[in-house]
Amino acid sequence: MAVSKRHAELLAKALPPLKDKLVVIYNPSPLVASIRKEPAETPTFLYLGGENYVKGLYVLMQAIEIALREGVKARFMFTNKYSNQAQLIISRINRRYSNVIHLTGRIHYTEVLNLYRQDWASPFPSIYEKTLPYVPIESILLQTMPTASKVGGVHELLNPLVKGIHLVGPGDIKLLKNILPYFHLCGKESCMTKS
Repeated sequence: MAVSKRHAELLAKALPPLKDKLVVIYNPSPLVASIRKEPAETPTFLYLGGENYVKGLYVLMQAIEIALREGVKARFMFTNKYSNQAQLIISRINRRYSNVIHLTGRIHYTEVLNLYRQDWASPFPSIYEKTLPYVPIESILLQTMPTASKVGGVHELLNPLVKGIHLVGPGDIKLLKNILPYFHLCGKESCMTKS
């Protein structure tokens, strides 16, 4: 059993005798409360991955710096805890670009939902093959576009839902560069409804 087509692909490659026996059965989607979207005036991005290296924090911070250097106006909210090293990088970016990254620390899920309410998109810069990650699924259920790396089951999840968005390869710092102009075209409306 595999939880996404990509998961089945990876299993078949690693264990060829299983190829014809694999069946894809998706995990049930997470239960999420209904929220009323009230996107912030400034494009706002909510990152939920924490500092775990394979979740792509350092790729995201490079992407943020490139976008800001090129004149993009945006702000970013990072939940969870970050090491001194990560906080030094965040502080440097904030000094240079007027406090665009806000650290919330660990917060209760009701506060996360409140952040989703004002969020324009949620970066998912993962650099490893997670079979079917919940953050992009949760984002979609909360009317928030995930901006993502093409890893694991993310592509098959997003491709039928959102037209015109190109996922980037894992570790690609163009994660935000390719998608921010799209959000400026959408304005404060949900880009999820655009085709």
